[in-house]
Amino acid sequence: MLQWQDKPIFIGGHRKSGTTLIPCLFDGNDEVVSLPYDTGFFYGFYPVCNNTDLSDEAKIDLAIKYLCKNDLIDQLKIAGKYEKTKIELDLLQQSFYDNFSSSSKTPREALLCFVNSFKKIFYDNSKSPKIWLQKTTSSEIYAKEIFEWFPNTKFIHIIRDPRDNFASLKSGWEKLYSLRTNDSNELIQSMIDRGKLCMELAILNSQRFGKQKYMVVKFEDIVTDPKKYIKKICDFIEIQYEENLLNPTVFGHHWKGNNLEDKNFKGISSSNINKWENRILKSEAYLIEYYFRNLMEHFNYQIKFDINNHIDAAVEHYNWYNKNQSFKV
Repeated sequence: MLQWQDKPIFIGGHRKSGTTLIPCLFDGNDEVVSLPYDTGFFYGFYPVCNNTDLSDEAKIDLAIKYLCKNDLIDQLKIAGKYEKTKIELDLLQQSFYDNFSSSSKTPREALLCFVNSFKKIFYDNSKSPKIWLQKTTSSEIYAKEIFEWFPNTKFIHIIRDPRDNFASLKSGWEKLYSLRTNDSNELIQSMIDRGKLCMELAILNSQRFGKQKYMVVKFEDIVTDPKKYIKKICDFIEIQYEENLLNPTVFGHHWKGNNLEDKNFKGISSSNINKWENRILKSEAYLIEYYFRNLMEHFNYQIKFDINNHIDAAVEHYNWYNKNQSFKV
């Protein structure tokens, strides 16, 4: 008989596409061990651990950095629980350290050791969950590895109108991304590179692994008709639908949303749907429509501008790219 550890649910999609909402909806559900934050596993820990000759201690330190800190601390603060749960956070790190130290230290073992420690520290251990759920943005890039590690897993891939997606990213320019680069063109280049790949993989992974294992859901559908689509998600992951799944929480406390403008949303909100025209430049929308046109048409996102606008924007952006790329052939 399969144990709950053998039945993970992975949530993926491009950053700022609405992925954090899903684990927060299942926070505290008796049938699910849900990690209501971005673990950073598939963009922080796994690529480094998999492609670098790290010592065992370095692997443990890297795993703790991403799995036990960063976004987890942010979510605890959002929930107003950080000071109260600092002891639990320390216990989580120690429990994970002990478990992972005695394991084979593979990426799969890192995930299993962590989710077991997470359940032990943050969940009522008298409960018997059926599945566990974790989210890392862009984890769909590693879908092949995920299905090899966990044959009984299921994957939920969230997509969003790429113009709204970029608008959400751009809203964090002053607060976050300007600290990483002084050129906003790099932010839209990242959207073109990684955002487009993630959206393409929504189609390709669904075909590769089958719709019984790989579910693609539009963020717009979830927030405009939440009951219908949360029920679909429950059917997909084989748990019972309950009305309280319509109220996202973090460690049992109200979740205000994961936006970069510090807005406090009350529950599931559709307030930023189709708001890109007021949040990004026309030239940015032209460029996104140029690169995402076929994908937008596939997922029924309406193209707003003329192809000539698209081409002019693409040429202008290429001029920037050609001037600023660090390596030229």
